[in-house]
Amino acid sequence: MQQDRIKWDQRYAGKPSVRPGTPKILLQEWRHLKPGSVLDIASGDGAASLFLAGQGFNVTAADISAAGLERLAGFAAADGVTVSTCCLDLDDYSELQRLGNFDNIVMSYFKPAPELLAVLSGLLLPGGRIWLATFNQRQHQLQGFSARFCLSEAELSGFAGQDATGLKLLQYNCHDDDDGGIDSYLFERSIA
Repeated sequence: MQQDRIKWDQRYAGKPSVRPGTPKILLQEWRHLKPGSVLDIASGDGAASLFLAGQGFNVTAADISAAGLERLAGFAAADGVTVSTCCLDLDDYSELQRLGNFDNIVMSYFKPAPELLAVLSGLLLPGGRIWLATFNQRQHQLQGFSARFCLSEAELSGFAGQDATGLKLLQYNCHDDDDGGIDSYLFERSIA
């Protein structure tokens, strides 16, 4: 969507040249990922990508904002890590499917539609994992963040076990504190 691209490009273009901080939930849970490759969905300017590349993962960052990805590339160069970038609309599933296959897919602060999760499950290698952490309804209640971008309690738990995806839920955590709330999920694609 062109409007989304314009909005996010403007947002990143106006930010100071400061490296984004790693999501604190990722700092706690990244060891659940499999060694190898990672596709960072809705990567923005690289909060997760930069950290994971620093841990030795082969990272591909996908986002709608060319400005965000340009910032990410600059931060990666400054950190001495390699991150491949791909500017695409996450609603264009055919573009996503051309990215190839990955050991892991991560999403931070992005609420995926069930259709997107189904497409992403097809990008996983057998035994691959999807890790995501995004705002829950507590974030809406305490911080006023738009409710439509916040997950309901255990909202994605039922996604696992659907035959079409081949995913099973390994872990679900609800992280609530005085600042708001975030839910994290770890799915794994069956090997067979």
